[in-house]
Amino acid sequence: MKVVIDSNIFRQDFLMQSRKFEMFVDYILKTDTKILMPKVVYQEIGELYQRELTSLQNQINTSRLKLLRLLFDSNIPEISINPELEKEKYLGHIKQKLKINNADLIPYKNEYLPNLVNRAIKGRRPLSSHKQEFRDGLIWLTLLEVSKDLKENAVVFISANTKDFADCDKNLHPDLIKEAEANGVTISFYSSLDDFIKAHAEKVAFITKDWILSNYDLEMFNKKLQEDVIGWGSSKLESWFEDKDPKFSEILSIKPVSIDLFDFYVYEMSDASIRIESTFESEFEIEYRTEKENANFLEMEWGYHPVDGEFDWRPVTKSRTVSPSEVKHKYAIIYSEFHTILKDQDIQNIELITWHI
Repeated sequence: MKVVIDSNIFRQDFLMQSRKFEMFVDYILKTDTKILMPKVVYQEIGELYQRELTSLQNQINTSRLKLLRLLFDSNIPEISINPELEKEKYLGHIKQKLKINNADLIPYKNEYLPNLVNRAIKGRRPLSSHKQEFRDGLIWLTLLEVSKDLKENAVVFISANTKDFADCDKNLHPDLIKEAEANGVTISFYSSLDDFIKAHAEKVAFITKDWILSNYDLEMFNKKLQEDVIGWGSSKLESWFEDKDPKFSEILSIKPVSIDLFDFYVYEMSDASIRIESTFESEFEIEYRTEKENANFLEMEWGYHPVDGEFDWRPVTKSRTVSPSEVKHKYAIIYSEFHTILKDQDIQNIELITWHI
């Protein structure tokens, strides 16, 4: 299998230290999978990394200057990084970790230019009439060219750019599928490393839904999720409530009601440890307060008019509460993702990765 990874995947985790990259690299090492990299992607990754380093270095040194203005002791050294040198070291790190050699760096051809211009004019994917993104066109033409040269006439493409390469279900767009078929090649598309790993995960017989529900402490899961929502995710939950109820003011309490396994997949690492990526569906009862609603109105008042020097009736703007503050209850379904490591069928570690409503 030959795989091409877009630069947006690397940008999510430059040093490839996440559990997803760990499993992906493991898959490469224990199969005959080979990473191919278009030079346009290779160059862009380097530029993105260098730009990020430069930006962070500038931020740190700006903060340092602000800090020095507040301190008596000004012995704080300036951060000095050579972004160009670090970029070269970083690109070497990518090649080493993903077992990429110079022959795996696929150059783009000058002959692509007329095709790219034609696509831009006609708005053909992955380009569009309102976004002249030649980079995406270069990648696509490189994928077609590389696939033709491979024995299997097929390549896997992993990219988070679903807007230009995929349909609403995150599958390769039908227009691009037709073009690939017309060229006699197959291009399989995945929008994330997670989707790729899930599609290539192995079945481990003893790990079933019943095994997970029996061996996981679901009450502890909900408690951990509850703590995370209250401690770190309250703003996310509040934004959700503001969309649901315009009068929303504040969350008073969050109580778990139920939890069930929604989905999972299993990956067996080369060291014989097992990784379980599971998604749980939890129902929470949430108590919240609404704001009281005031309305302005005009009321006629008898009073002295200083200009005329006489008493008369005049309109005065007043405010009154038309809807008092209330305490309400709402049920919300929260999906949480947990990462589990097993060794010899014993659970070694369970970690809450993320959650969404």
